[in-house]
Amino acid sequence: MIASWEENIMDGPKGKNFRCSRCNHETPLYFQDKIEIYACPKCSSVFSKNDKLQNKISKHKNEGIKPILPLYSKCTFFGIKYTLVGFARKQQLGGHTIKWEEYTLISENGEPAYLNQAYGHWSLFTICEKPKNYDPKDSYLKHDDTLGYDLLASYKHKATAFVGQFYYDIVDVSKRVTREYTNPPHVFTNEYYEGRNEYFNGIYLKESKLRNAFEEELVNLPEMDGIGDYQPFYFGIKPGRFGRLALVFFALALLTHLILAPSMETETNYPSIKAEITDSVKTAKVVTESFKVLGNNPIELRFECNANVYNDWMEAAITIINDDTGEEKSFVTGIELYAGVDSDGSWTEGSSKKTEYVGNITPGTYHIEAEIYGSNAIGRSKTFSATVIGQTATAWNFWIIMLIYGVIAIAVMVLGANFENKRLGL
Repeated sequence: MIASWEENIMDGPKGKNFRCSRCNHETPLYFQDKIEIYACPKCSSVFSKNDKLQNKISKHKNEGIKPILPLYSKCTFFGIKYTLVGFARKQQLGGHTIKWEEYTLISENGEPAYLNQAYGHWSLFTICEKPKNYDPKDSYLKHDDTLGYDLLASYKHKATAFVGQFYYDIVDVSKRVTREYTNPPHVFTNEYYEGRNEYFNGIYLKESKLRNAFEEELVNLPEMDGIGDYQPFYFGIKPGRFGRLALVFFALALLTHLILAPSMETETNYPSIKAEITDSVKTAKVVTESFKVLGNNPIELRFECNANVYNDWMEAAITIINDDTGEEKSFVTGIELYAGVDSDGSWTEGSSKKTEYVGNITPGTYHIEAEIYGSNAIGRSKTFSATVIGQTATAWNFWIIMLIYGVIAIAVMVLGANFENKRLGL
């Protein structure tokens, strides 16, 4: 004979205990006045405080159920201490195969919370008030005037197995209609049951956060599979918002550049380089007079190189030397121009002009040394010259930076789209 709910309540050393009338297993109760369902951890028998008929539920579906997180273990989330008092396996109704596990927690003040696990992804739910902007007919929710949530799913579900203490009717849980709204790592849930609504705020938990929350070491935690429903993108970045901000930033930066660049960009002419190569002089060396780079910031030197070559070439090894420190910056540039006529017609390759850049020239005193040489062609006089210009800012630098930002923004958007496709199983 099954004892009534009241007959199973016994005095224990620290309060009230529940003694199962089938197996005599005794368990301490936490806030017994709030408990609606008790499932014995030893024999799996189910007892209901409000409905005796539920005491006749077959116990076979609960037999052998063993939670990964031990019953009655202690944990702390966001500064609130909890005791884990219940465990349930759940599944969506309506032909869906989505399954998850739910651990019931109870705080020292008697406030329940729910720790969910699905495919190695964990999330914590706590009871909250109805958001002032919430309408179950909408697919978008502006929660607390700060975060926008999108409707993820609307469904009913059932408990396939459960053990421990529960502060809601887990036996008839299939009668609840659940609506989930997400903005990873945040989630908002509305459950409707027999004319009543309950509201929950949830947040995705990293495994490290879960392990740190429990006083005892957790073992055999399931490995993560795929992307969780509430799992945030890498480093908490929101790809959609990142893309929009990147577009706004690019537009403002471009506008600022167009307005300010003409006034910011200044050019200064420095001593030029010039040398002639003849039959008798195959290599020429040039040393410029010293010049000063003024200001507080490094500049960039631009070398506008020219050579009057035709079917010939010239090269120059150029070194910028700091008179004060002896520091050197060197580069080699070559100019060649060839032309002719063949079966396909006339052709030209190369150019008599070339531009070179040397950056990070700090303020100081400098001179330039150049060694110019050319081919061994006889009867040709060739002249190499280079105009040296200092510039403090260039559009080229701006576009390089914009290109880098653009590549990063596109990469984040592509990775974000791929991330969401994996979340949806596409």
